Amino acid sequence: MAGVCLAVLAGCSDLGDPLTPACEVSATALDFGQVAVNDSVELVLVIRSIGSAPLSGNATLSCPAFTLISGGGRFVIAPGQSRSLVVRFLPTTAGLYTCTLDPGTGCRPVLLAGVAQDPTSGALCEVAPASLDFGSIVAGTTRAQDFVIRSIGTADLEADVALPCPEFAIETNGGPHTIAPGDSLVVRVRFQPTLAGNFNCPLDLGITCSDLTVSGTATAAPTVSFAGDIQPIFNNHGCVSCHSGPAAAGGMDLSPGPSYGMLVNHVSGGYAPAIRVVPLDTANSVLYGKLANTGQFGGGMPPGSPIPPAELAKVRAWILAGAPNN
Repeated sequence: MAGVCLAVLAGCSDLGDPLTPACEVSATALDFGQVAVNDSVELVLVIRSIGSAPLSGNATLSCPAFTLISGGGRFVIAPGQSRSLVVRFLPTTAGLYTCTLDPGTGCRPVLLAGVAQDPTSGALCEVAPASLDFGSIVAGTTRAQDFVIRSIGTADLEADVALPCPEFAIETNGGPHTIAPGDSLVVRVRFQPTLAGNFNCPLDLGITCSDLTVSGTATAAPTVSFAGDIQPIFNNHGCVSCHSGPAAAGGMDLSPGPSYGMLVNHVSGGYAPAIRVVPLDTANSVLYGKLANTGQFGGGMPPGSPIPPAELAKVRAWILAGAPNN
Protein backbone atom coordinates (compact mmCIF):
# COMPACT_ATOMS: atom_id res chain seq x y z
CA MET A 1 0.00 0.00 0.00
CA ALA A 2 1.40 3.37 -0.98
CA GLY A 3 0.85 6.53 1.01
CA VAL A 4 2.74 9.18 2.83
CA CYS A 5 3.01 7.33 6.12
CA LEU A 6 1.64 3.81 6.30
CA ALA A 7 2.35 2.94 9.92
CA VAL A 8 1.46 4.69 13.17
CA LEU A 9 4.63 5.78 14.89
CA ALA A 10 5.07 5.71 18.65
CA GLY A 11 4.86 9.20 20.04
CA CYS A 12 3.07 10.69 17.01
CA SER A 13 0.48 13.32 17.90
CA ASP A 14 -1.89 15.68 16.17
CA LEU A 15 0.40 18.50 15.15
CA GLY A 16 -2.15 20.60 13.28
CA ASP A 17 -5.60 22.13 13.35
CA PRO A 18 -8.64 20.05 12.34
CA LEU A 19 -9.37 19.93 8.62
CA THR A 20 -12.19 22.31 7.71
CA PRO A 21 -14.47 22.58 4.67
CA ALA A 22 -14.83 25.81 2.67
CA CYS A 23 -16.63 26.70 -0.53
CA GLU A 24 -16.41 29.09 -3.46
CA VAL A 25 -19.01 29.70 -6.18
CA SER A 26 -18.17 30.76 -9.72
CA ALA A 27 -20.63 33.69 -9.64
CA THR A 28 -22.66 35.64 -7.10
CA ALA A 29 -25.46 36.04 -9.63
CA LEU A 30 -26.64 34.40 -12.86
CA ASP A 31 -28.16 36.85 -15.34
CA PHE A 32 -30.14 35.08 -18.05
CA GLY A 33 -30.78 38.35 -19.88
CA GLN A 34 -33.75 38.61 -22.23
CA VAL A 35 -35.40 35.41 -23.38
CA ALA A 36 -38.29 34.88 -25.75
CA VAL A 37 -41.45 33.52 -24.14
CA ASN A 38 -41.45 29.69 -24.17
CA ASP A 39 -37.73 29.68 -25.02
CA SER A 40 -35.18 28.36 -22.56
CA VAL A 41 -31.63 29.20 -21.54
CA GLU A 42 -29.31 27.15 -19.37
CA LEU A 43 -26.43 28.55 -17.33
CA VAL A 44 -23.90 26.75 -15.15
CA LEU A 45 -22.91 27.57 -11.58
CA VAL A 46 -19.76 25.86 -10.28
CA ILE A 47 -19.28 25.12 -6.58
CA ARG A 48 -15.65 24.53 -5.61
CA SER A 49 -14.41 22.84 -2.45
CA ILE A 50 -11.46 25.05 -1.41
CA GLY A 51 -11.07 23.91 2.17
CA SER A 52 -9.05 21.07 3.65
CA ALA A 53 -12.01 18.74 4.32
CA PRO A 54 -14.88 17.46 2.12
CA LEU A 55 -17.65 20.00 1.50
CA SER A 56 -21.26 18.89 2.03
CA GLY A 57 -24.22 20.66 0.48
CA ASN A 58 -27.86 20.42 -0.55
CA ALA A 59 -28.59 22.66 -3.55
CA THR A 60 -32.25 23.66 -3.81
CA LEU A 61 -34.32 25.89 -6.07
CA SER A 62 -38.07 26.56 -6.10
CA CYS A 63 -39.25 29.46 -8.28
CA PRO A 64 -41.48 29.87 -11.34
CA ALA A 65 -39.59 29.73 -14.66
CA PHE A 66 -36.32 28.51 -13.04
CA THR A 67 -35.40 24.83 -12.75
CA LEU A 68 -32.31 23.12 -11.39
CA ILE A 69 -31.95 20.44 -14.05
CA SER A 70 -28.70 18.82 -12.87
CA GLY A 71 -26.35 18.93 -9.92
CA GLY A 72 -29.05 19.61 -7.34
CA GLY A 73 -29.85 17.79 -4.14
CA ARG A 74 -27.41 16.51 -1.56
CA PHE A 75 -23.73 16.12 -2.45
CA VAL A 76 -20.21 15.88 -1.04
CA ILE A 77 -17.25 17.49 -2.82
CA ALA A 78 -13.69 16.43 -1.99
CA PRO A 79 -11.09 19.19 -1.39
CA GLY A 80 -9.87 20.60 -4.69
CA GLN A 81 -12.88 19.25 -6.59
CA SER A 82 -15.98 21.02 -7.93
CA ARG A 83 -19.65 20.40 -8.78
CA SER A 84 -21.60 22.00 -11.61
CA LEU A 85 -25.21 23.06 -11.15
CA VAL A 86 -27.16 23.61 -14.39
CA VAL A 87 -30.06 26.08 -14.11
CA ARG A 88 -32.73 26.46 -16.81
CA PHE A 89 -34.76 29.64 -17.33
CA LEU A 90 -38.02 28.82 -19.19
CA PRO A 91 -40.60 31.63 -18.96
CA THR A 92 -44.14 31.12 -20.24
CA THR A 93 -45.29 34.74 -20.00
CA ALA A 94 -43.54 38.06 -20.55
CA GLY A 95 -42.07 39.85 -17.55
CA LEU A 96 -39.18 40.07 -15.09
CA TYR A 97 -38.27 36.94 -13.14
CA THR A 98 -35.99 36.63 -10.12
CA CYS A 99 -35.11 33.77 -7.84
CA THR A 100 -32.53 32.71 -5.25
CA LEU A 101 -30.49 29.54 -5.57
CA ASP A 102 -29.20 28.19 -2.26
CA PRO A 103 -26.09 25.98 -2.76
CA GLY A 104 -26.63 24.67 0.78
CA THR A 105 -22.93 24.70 1.59
CA GLY A 106 -22.48 27.83 3.68
CA CYS A 107 -21.75 29.91 0.59
CA ARG A 108 -24.03 32.89 0.11
CA PRO A 109 -27.14 32.32 -2.04
CA VAL A 110 -26.90 33.11 -5.75
CA LEU A 111 -29.36 35.54 -7.34
CA LEU A 112 -31.03 34.43 -10.57
CA ALA A 113 -32.63 36.96 -12.90
CA GLY A 114 -34.12 36.96 -16.37
CA VAL A 115 -36.53 38.90 -18.56
CA ALA A 116 -39.10 37.22 -20.82
CA GLN A 117 -40.33 39.05 -23.89
CA ASP A 118 -42.58 38.31 -26.81
CA PRO A 119 -40.69 37.35 -29.99
CA THR A 120 -39.79 40.29 -32.21
CA SER A 121 -39.47 40.41 -35.98
CA GLY A 122 -36.22 39.87 -37.86
CA ALA A 123 -32.94 38.36 -36.68
CA LEU A 124 -32.17 39.49 -33.15
CA CYS A 125 -29.51 38.40 -30.70
CA GLU A 126 -29.46 38.16 -26.92
CA VAL A 127 -26.41 37.14 -24.89
CA ALA A 128 -26.37 36.01 -21.25
CA PRO A 129 -24.55 36.88 -19.16
CA ALA A 130 -23.68 40.29 -20.58
CA SER A 131 -19.99 39.78 -19.69
CA LEU A 132 -17.72 37.08 -18.29
CA ASP A 133 -15.57 37.80 -15.25
CA PHE A 134 -13.29 34.90 -14.35
CA GLY A 135 -12.15 36.49 -11.10
CA SER A 136 -8.65 35.76 -9.84
CA ILE A 137 -6.72 32.53 -10.49
CA VAL A 138 -3.07 31.53 -10.23
CA ALA A 139 -1.04 31.95 -13.42
CA GLY A 140 -0.51 28.57 -15.05
CA THR A 141 -3.96 27.28 -14.03
CA THR A 142 -7.26 27.59 -15.93
CA ARG A 143 -10.94 28.26 -15.30
CA ALA A 144 -13.92 27.88 -17.68
CA GLN A 145 -17.28 29.63 -17.92
CA ASP A 146 -20.24 29.37 -20.29
CA PHE A 147 -22.39 32.01 -21.94
CA VAL A 148 -25.44 31.67 -24.17
CA ILE A 149 -26.31 33.25 -27.52
CA ARG A 150 -30.06 33.26 -28.11
CA SER A 151 -31.99 33.93 -31.31
CA ILE A 152 -34.95 35.96 -30.05
CA GLY A 153 -36.25 37.27 -33.39
CA THR A 154 -38.28 35.66 -36.14
CA ALA A 155 -35.41 35.03 -38.60
CA ASP A 156 -32.25 32.91 -38.41
CA LEU A 157 -29.42 34.51 -36.43
CA GLU A 158 -25.94 34.30 -37.96
CA ALA A 159 -23.25 34.30 -35.25
CA ASP A 160 -19.48 34.01 -35.62
CA VAL A 161 -17.67 33.45 -32.32
CA ALA A 162 -14.01 34.55 -32.24
CA LEU A 163 -11.66 35.47 -29.41
CA PRO A 164 -8.37 37.18 -30.36
CA CYS A 165 -6.56 37.16 -26.99
CA PRO A 166 -4.17 34.32 -26.02
CA GLU A 167 -5.15 34.49 -22.33
CA PHE A 168 -8.65 33.29 -23.30
CA ALA A 169 -9.75 30.45 -25.58
CA ILE A 170 -13.05 29.28 -27.08
CA GLU A 171 -13.38 25.72 -25.81
CA THR A 172 -16.70 24.80 -27.42
CA ASN A 173 -18.84 26.22 -30.25
CA GLY A 174 -16.41 28.72 -31.70
CA GLY A 175 -16.65 29.91 -35.30
CA PRO A 176 -19.76 30.48 -37.47
CA HIS A 177 -23.20 29.20 -36.46
CA THR A 178 -26.77 29.63 -37.72
CA ILE A 179 -29.23 29.79 -34.82
CA ALA A 180 -32.90 29.32 -35.65
CA PRO A 181 -35.54 31.53 -33.98
CA GLY A 182 -36.14 30.38 -30.43
CA ASP A 183 -32.92 28.32 -30.34
CA SER A 184 -29.73 29.06 -28.46
CA LEU A 185 -26.03 28.25 -28.53
CA VAL A 186 -23.91 27.58 -25.43
CA VAL A 187 -20.30 28.71 -25.77
CA ARG A 188 -17.59 27.77 -23.29
CA VAL A 189 -14.65 30.12 -22.73
CA ARG A 190 -11.48 29.19 -20.84
CA PHE A 191 -9.24 31.65 -19.00
CA GLN A 192 -5.68 30.34 -19.37
CA PRO A 193 -3.13 32.97 -18.25
CA THR A 194 0.53 32.00 -18.20
CA LEU A 195 1.70 35.22 -16.53
CA ALA A 196 0.36 37.40 -13.73
CA GLY A 197 -1.72 40.45 -14.67
CA ASN A 198 -5.18 41.85 -15.37
CA PHE A 199 -6.67 40.77 -18.68
CA ASN A 200 -9.64 42.06 -20.71
CA CYS A 201 -10.65 40.96 -24.17
CA PRO A 202 -13.58 41.67 -26.55
CA LEU A 203 -15.18 38.43 -27.71
CA ASP A 204 -16.53 38.95 -31.24
CA LEU A 205 -19.92 37.32 -31.84
CA GLY A 206 -20.55 38.50 -35.39
CA ILE A 207 -22.44 41.34 -37.04
CA THR A 208 -25.81 41.06 -35.27
CA CYS A 209 -24.60 40.40 -31.73
CA SER A 210 -22.61 42.94 -29.74
CA ASP A 211 -19.14 42.00 -28.48
CA LEU A 212 -18.96 40.22 -25.13
CA THR A 213 -16.31 41.45 -22.70
CA VAL A 214 -14.30 38.75 -20.94
CA SER A 215 -11.94 39.59 -18.10
CA GLY A 216 -9.83 37.94 -15.44
CA THR A 217 -6.90 38.42 -13.11
CA ALA A 218 -3.91 36.12 -12.78
CA THR A 219 -1.73 36.14 -9.69
CA ALA A 220 1.83 34.88 -9.56
CA ALA A 221 2.10 31.28 -8.45
CA PRO A 222 3.57 31.03 -4.95
CA THR A 223 7.13 29.80 -4.90
CA VAL A 224 7.21 26.50 -3.07
CA SER A 225 10.46 24.55 -2.84
CA PHE A 226 10.44 20.78 -2.74
CA ALA A 227 13.68 20.72 -0.75
CA GLY A 228 12.79 23.61 1.54
CA ASP A 229 9.01 23.19 1.97
CA ILE A 230 7.84 19.70 0.97
CA GLN A 231 10.65 17.43 2.16
CA PRO A 232 10.55 18.94 5.70
CA ILE A 233 6.89 17.88 5.93
CA PHE A 234 7.94 14.25 5.46
CA ASN A 235 10.82 14.68 7.90
CA ASN A 236 8.85 16.44 10.65
CA HIS A 237 5.79 14.18 10.66
CA GLY A 238 7.55 10.84 10.95
CA CYS A 239 6.91 9.79 7.37
CA VAL A 240 10.59 9.16 6.65
CA SER A 241 10.68 6.69 9.55
CA CYS A 242 8.01 4.63 7.79
CA HIS A 243 9.25 5.15 4.27
CA SER A 244 13.02 4.90 3.95
CA GLY A 245 15.64 2.49 2.78
CA PRO A 246 15.27 -0.85 0.97
CA ALA A 247 12.41 -1.92 3.27
CA ALA A 248 10.41 1.30 2.83
CA ALA A 249 6.69 0.79 3.38
CA GLY A 250 4.87 0.44 0.08
CA GLY A 251 8.20 0.54 -1.73
CA MET A 252 8.22 4.33 -1.40
CA ASP A 253 11.38 5.95 0.01
CA LEU A 254 10.61 9.47 1.29
CA SER A 255 14.02 10.15 2.74
CA PRO A 256 15.96 13.18 1.40
CA GLY A 257 17.44 12.37 -1.97
CA PRO A 258 15.26 9.61 -3.44
CA SER A 259 11.89 11.07 -2.34
CA TYR A 260 11.27 13.29 -5.40
CA GLY A 261 11.81 10.44 -7.87
CA MET A 262 9.57 8.20 -5.78
CA LEU A 263 6.68 10.67 -6.06
CA VAL A 264 6.45 12.69 -9.28
CA ASN A 265 4.96 10.71 -12.19
CA HIS A 266 5.58 7.50 -10.24
CA VAL A 267 2.85 4.83 -10.21
CA SER A 268 1.49 4.13 -6.74
CA GLY A 269 2.21 0.60 -5.53
CA GLY A 270 -1.07 0.37 -3.64
CA TYR A 271 -3.38 2.31 -5.97
CA ALA A 272 -2.03 1.52 -9.46
CA PRO A 273 -2.49 2.84 -12.08
CA ALA A 274 -2.91 6.02 -10.03
CA ILE A 275 0.17 8.27 -9.84
CA ARG A 276 1.62 9.43 -6.54
CA VAL A 277 2.09 13.02 -7.78
CA VAL A 278 0.61 14.24 -11.07
CA PRO A 279 2.03 17.72 -11.87
CA LEU A 280 -0.71 20.40 -12.06
CA ASP A 281 -3.38 17.93 -10.86
CA THR A 282 -4.13 17.52 -7.14
CA ALA A 283 -7.34 15.59 -7.79
CA ASN A 284 -5.47 12.62 -9.27
CA SER A 285 -2.36 12.76 -7.06
CA VAL A 286 -2.31 9.99 -4.45
CA LEU A 287 0.00 12.04 -2.21
CA TYR A 288 -2.46 14.94 -1.97
CA GLY A 289 -5.44 12.63 -1.54
CA LYS A 290 -3.77 10.89 1.39
CA LEU A 291 -2.62 14.11 3.07
CA ALA A 292 -6.00 15.83 2.57
CA ASN A 293 -7.87 12.67 3.59
CA THR A 294 -10.23 12.93 0.62
CA GLY A 295 -11.10 9.25 0.84
CA GLN A 296 -10.25 8.77 -2.82
CA PHE A 297 -7.16 6.69 -1.96
CA GLY A 298 -8.07 5.05 1.33
CA GLY A 299 -7.46 6.57 4.74
CA GLY A 300 -5.64 9.80 5.41
CA MET A 301 -1.97 10.05 6.28
CA PRO A 302 -0.17 10.35 8.65
CA PRO A 303 -2.69 8.20 10.56
CA GLY A 304 -4.20 9.98 13.54
CA SER A 305 -1.99 13.02 13.02
CA PRO A 306 -2.96 15.06 9.93
CA ILE A 307 -0.55 17.73 8.79
CA PRO A 308 -1.56 21.36 9.49
CA PRO A 309 -3.67 23.16 6.83
CA ALA A 310 -0.79 25.56 6.07
CA GLU A 311 1.46 22.64 5.15
CA LEU A 312 -1.28 20.98 3.11
CA ALA A 313 -1.63 24.27 1.22
CA LYS A 314 2.11 24.13 0.42
CA VAL A 315 1.74 20.64 -1.01
CA ARG A 316 -1.21 21.78 -3.11
CA ALA A 317 0.65 24.87 -4.37
CA TRP A 318 3.72 22.78 -5.22
CA ILE A 319 1.67 20.30 -7.26
CA LEU A 320 -0.27 23.06 -9.06
CA ALA A 321 3.05 24.76 -9.88
CA GLY A 322 4.04 21.64 -11.80
CA ALA A 323 5.71 19.74 -8.90
CA PRO A 324 9.20 21.14 -9.66
CA ASN A 325 12.34 19.53 -8.27
CA ASN A 326 13.57 22.74 -6.66
